[in-house]
Amino acid sequence: MSASKREIAVHRSAGATAFNAAWTLLEKPRLTRGEARELLTLVHTSRYHWGKAGTRRNRAIADWQVSRAFAKLGDGPWALEYALASLSLARHGAADELRLSAHEGLARALAIAGRPREARTQLAIARRLMARLALDAEGREIYGGQIADTERLVRAAQRRGRRVPRSRERRPRRTR
Repeated sequence: MSASKREIAVHRSAGATAFNAAWTLLEKPRLTRGEARELLTLVHTSRYHWGKAGTRRNRAIADWQVSRAFAKLGDGPWALEYALASLSLARHGAADELRLSAHEGLARALAIAGRPREARTQLAIARRLMARLALDAEGREIYGGQIADTERLVRAAQRRGRRVPRSRERRPRRTR
């Protein structure tokens, strides 16, 4: 049974509204626990509605945003799950712009998951795609900013990887 034009319009409107509201939270430097829950609710709401009435492109972008939300909250496995879903949708006949975002999102998820070497590979692909695109100044700023932000996450993941984790064993107290 296919959805009516009205149902499709409602899904598309709800998907866009939830996407934009989630983006406002994603741009905040820090989230409270309540905002984190709201962010996850919004990105999943957006993905649900785009899944009902969106194109392959809409679904890829929604998956990218869900991945980004999980990355912001430090959940590598879920960030990877949705980044891979986004890339899978973006690979099949999508514009370079969409593939660029999908590879950037996968790099971000890999960095959060503690896999900086793989993240660097994905960033290199995103950079190559960006170089091929005829972007205006705003597009270069947006995509370039996302890549630069992800690069910072990759460097942080590399630093964490070189540190020796502190032992959880209790050390005996020194006595005098």
